[in-house]
Amino acid sequence: MDKPVIKNKIENNEVKSPCPTWCRMDTLAVVFIFLAAIIIRIIYLYQISSGILFTPTEATLDEFHYHTWAKEIAFKDFIGKDAFWGFPLYPYLLGSVYFLFGDNVFIARLIQFFIGSASCVLIFLIGRKCFGRSIGVLAGALFAFYNTAIYHDGMIVSSALGIFLNLLVILSVLLFIDKPSYPKAVAAGILFGLSGLTSPVVFMFLPFVLIFYIKDIKKSVLMLALCLLVISPVTVRNYVLEKDIIPITAHGGITFYAGNNEDSDGTYKLPRSLGADVSTTRMYSKMIAEDKLGRKLKPSEVSGFWFRQGVNYITGHPSEYLKLLFKKFELFWNYYDNSDIFDMYVFAEQFAPVLTLPLVNFALISGLAMLGIMLSFIFTEKRARLLDIYVIVYILSLLMYFVNPRYRLNVVPVLVIFAAYAVFVMYGFFIKNKRALFALCMIGLVFAYFFVGKKLTRQSPETAFNNIGTIYAYLKNYDKAIESYEAAIKANPDFGPAYSNLGIAYKRLGDFDKAVANYKKAILISPDYIEAHYNLGLCYRDMGDFGNAIKSFNNALAVSPQYKPAHEELAECYRAIGDSKNADHHSHFAAGQ
Repeated sequence: MDKPVIKNKIENNEVKSPCPTWCRMDTLAVVFIFLAAIIIRIIYLYQISSGILFTPTEATLDEFHYHTWAKEIAFKDFIGKDAFWGFPLYPYLLGSVYFLFGDNVFIARLIQFFIGSASCVLIFLIGRKCFGRSIGVLAGALFAFYNTAIYHDGMIVSSALGIFLNLLVILSVLLFIDKPSYPKAVAAGILFGLSGLTSPVVFMFLPFVLIFYIKDIKKSVLMLALCLLVISPVTVRNYVLEKDIIPITAHGGITFYAGNNEDSDGTYKLPRSLGADVSTTRMYSKMIAEDKLGRKLKPSEVSGFWFRQGVNYITGHPSEYLKLLFKKFELFWNYYDNSDIFDMYVFAEQFAPVLTLPLVNFALISGLAMLGIMLSFIFTEKRARLLDIYVIVYILSLLMYFVNPRYRLNVVPVLVIFAAYAVFVMYGFFIKNKRALFALCMIGLVFAYFFVGKKLTRQSPETAFNNIGTIYAYLKNYDKAIESYEAAIKANPDFGPAYSNLGIAYKRLGDFDKAVANYKKAILISPDYIEAHYNLGLCYRDMGDFGNAIKSFNNALAVSPQYKPAHEELAECYRAIGDSKNADHHSHFAAGQ
């Protein structure tokens, strides 16, 4: 077993390259890590392939967004008609898969599992280069069996691709540090650009790389230029379509506001009036911004409006904001690990038994990673410091916005390297009988786990049950849908969406009284729940109660005056009662949107 770098540092007072030459053991490590990762992922794929969540629907939120976006690219409109609302590389690659194989999510998920398994190999290579072969093997194996990575590798979202590209960026910089050259600068610049089209964090990482690691100004300029060149087609495309300067995506402002507003708790938190999925949030954020400013806005202006709303909250509530920043920092390190799209633990129990096994989780990684980072600052060489910078930059990016386990997942590959490093350093102290150093590490580990082990968020299975119900409703199995919605309400009696969806299910079964009662409960919980007001109006309309229907649609407009569906229904209701003046007014308003 090769020895951790810390031993070289202590005994020889110098730092040597952990693994200077490739050997047969490294090849075996690559094969072992990749096979371990792909086998457990294929087992997981087999288990989920027959479940109702396998094909994305509206209930799977971001999955459905990427799925429909990729199908548009593959079969309808390659260029698109609007500025991008999201980072485009993943949907275009997914669209390429759909173009070649049809909209086959099995093939798409299988490809992502191979990408995720390749990421485990990249973790080994980075860990080997920074700390040694043994540490690289342990880090790669930890991520191969990391439950949240397996879960997200199998989702139709950009996580697997983003992690893979970020790791390639880190590895390319490490290779450049070893022996700088123009080809390596070219490769790193291109990878920075590609990664930036999937996740923006690398754009914060790039300046640190250029300042601290690229000494040759010509190579720095080349790397930066190639990064910008890669993203330039996206910028040009957005400008041609919108006559608006949008470097990559137009959703930055609302994302910033989601983490910095009066309701913020450190996670993604938007008022109900801004919608509950990508399409409604995009629509409502534009309508509300235009209502407030009294004019039509370009996408960058909408984004700027919400960015300023977030800044106004920060400047207007400085003490609350400092508490919020600390809460985000705590959440970043907190043991609790789940998905913001669908509850991983509910999903595992119902559809994926392999995830119920005692796999690696963030509770294991976080404390060890904290200790490993502290030790690395003391004992390791410059190349390992690159990983410290990456983690710090990633934490700062999440502090600016918000923390959730899916976004945190992109930095976990580096954290597992530090966790493995901590294990081997402590092992080295133990076998060398360095009791004082070992005891200090154990004390640090206890404090680290005390910090990360606090219960900061409640588990929220209600969202998962609600989404399962929505899928059953999509399949027209309303009895199972109602059962799932009621399970969501049992988990959280104040969860408005479940009551609203119960109303929809009962309406489709023809039980209008129960539908009305549930819509009213949803509105009582969230008075600005625009969809509940609108659906209540539809229910009254179908009952022939046009007076209450008009009242409900007007309540929806009170939340958002430009809500087009409410204007359209009001026009029909006024027409039904013979009020042509109001009918024409709302028809014209709806037509003008």
